[in-house]
Amino acid sequence: MGRKLAGESFPVLDILRNWIRGSFRVKLTLAFFGVISLALFMISFIYYHRAKIEIEQNTYANMDQLADQTVTTIQTYMENIKNLAWSYFSDSDFQNFMVEMNEKGQTNFDLVYYYFNKIATNVVFNSFIGAIEIRDFKGERLSTDINGSQNISRFYKDEDIKNYQSAYLNHGWAIWLPTHAIHRLRRNEIFTLSYFQALKKINIDDQKVVGVIRIDMAASELKKRLGQMKIKSQGHFYLVNREGRIIMAEKDDDVGRILQSGALFQKCAESQESAGHFMYYHQGHQYLGVYHRFHDLDWMLVGYIPLSVIMSGVTKAGWETFIIGFLCLGITFLLAFFIFKGVTRPIYDLHQAMIRLGQGHFDTIVPIQSADEIGFLGNQFNIMTQEIQRLISKIFQTELLKKQAEVKALQAQINPHFLYNSLGMIDSLATLEGEKQISTISQALSNMFRYSISGGQYATLAEEIYQVEQYLTIQKFRFEERLSYQIYIEANLDTLRLPKLLLQPLVENAIIHGLEKRKDRGSITIRAQIIDSDWVKITVSDNGIGMTEIELQRIQDLLSSVENEDMMSNLQLGSIGLANVAQRIKLFNNGRLEMKVSSEFSQGTIVTFLLPKNLGGNEHV
Repeated sequence: MGRKLAGESFPVLDILRNWIRGSFRVKLTLAFFGVISLALFMISFIYYHRAKIEIEQNTYANMDQLADQTVTTIQTYMENIKNLAWSYFSDSDFQNFMVEMNEKGQTNFDLVYYYFNKIATNVVFNSFIGAIEIRDFKGERLSTDINGSQNISRFYKDEDIKNYQSAYLNHGWAIWLPTHAIHRLRRNEIFTLSYFQALKKINIDDQKVVGVIRIDMAASELKKRLGQMKIKSQGHFYLVNREGRIIMAEKDDDVGRILQSGALFQKCAESQESAGHFMYYHQGHQYLGVYHRFHDLDWMLVGYIPLSVIMSGVTKAGWETFIIGFLCLGITFLLAFFIFKGVTRPIYDLHQAMIRLGQGHFDTIVPIQSADEIGFLGNQFNIMTQEIQRLISKIFQTELLKKQAEVKALQAQINPHFLYNSLGMIDSLATLEGEKQISTISQALSNMFRYSISGGQYATLAEEIYQVEQYLTIQKFRFEERLSYQIYIEANLDTLRLPKLLLQPLVENAIIHGLEKRKDRGSITIRAQIIDSDWVKITVSDNGIGMTEIELQRIQDLLSSVENEDMMSNLQLGSIGLANVAQRIKLFNNGRLEMKVSSEFSQGTIVTFLLPKNLGGNEHV
């Protein structure tokens, strides 16, 4: 077979390519698999990296804590040994016993065995004590070790002489020294740490040295503490002095060796901290070094552990991460088939809803079943359809109001001067005929009509009050003594500017809806007062029949619709006069409606609103 020529397609690849391009579900599934695989890989990598760091940090922290516990434990042993030695140092009977051993040359065996038993008890009940030895200056010693062996002898070693001389020259102050001890059973030398202190006979005049006490720390206990520092039986830990010489180790062969030339001790010595850890290389291998200094001593706990031992846990964590990630990826592939159906279904529903919307079904709603991006798109689609319906309704309302305005404009085309002149003619005829009431009503109507057709959008509060008084004059002829009114205007408010014909509709509502249905005497009160430097409060109240809770709620809904600019609700709720007043107050207050209606059935109604002391910001009111 020949080779495929350039540009020649492969049928299988073409089919696969077209299948992927023609199906959103397939593209989504492949993208889903790719993203999930990448996410699992990244999560696994991050988990492994964080596990590595966490294991290392925990190991370092545990080593620092273990070193601190080891040093603290050893120092606790040392403090207990010091307290025990001071119990002998301060015992006056024991001081006398030591004087007798030194000066009288006699040995009271009863006292010897008494103090031997006391020493033996101290050793037996303190596991951290290996042996206790007390020497006088004749060379005799009283001692016992952890095995219960006792010895009163004149045996000296050069090291013993040097250590005892150091204790003697220290004038009763304690010193700690690395020493040799003889194992009482195997008779071999063992290394340990020993406490030395000169014993004194304390008198008023002087303090005479009468002997030296030596307390050996149990070598097995020290080795046990150093061995507990290891990880998986790996690593080495030592107690060293300031010269870098090992004074205690698990293996006696290491005691006395110098660490000063090695990188381990150099890094410990260079550090200014009392404790810590560090990484260093030795012969091509990396190690974790740990150190912790003793308090009040030039000793230091140092040690090292191969880094490979520490990282063995990290390697295990890496394999666990790989296995868990592989299992999770397999489970994800199995679940993906069911997941992508649920993901693509809302997209299909949105597609069908868009088709219905294009056909003119503006009430189409997409069911929202999730809060993800697709759910957000569906919710936005629903908001869009609702907004379209609202705009259509608003346009309808606007057109309706426009038609109403046109009708009112046609009605207003009647010649106002003709009506004004007709009222004047009626007034003149009533005067000639002696009809005083008709003349008064005609004059009041004439004044009201002249005020309403006069130019300008604003009037003073005094002019508004005069207009209301003309209206109430006409109503007085109707209600006679059943109607009374009071008007209280605070000083300096006569010149307050406000929209024309703002009070008369409220007074008219008070009469029609409040006082008209009242059989006995009714009253209307108009009050204007300054509440602060910016606002004036005007109140129109009556003692009419008031409103029920349902009627009052309808008025509250009406005011809310004015505040929300819902013109259709204004028409549906009625009370066009009140809505007109509220709308003009809102415009006069630059979009702020400060109006409140309160009422109680059979008690009356109170209408309160606020106006700015200075002219409002909207002139088209």
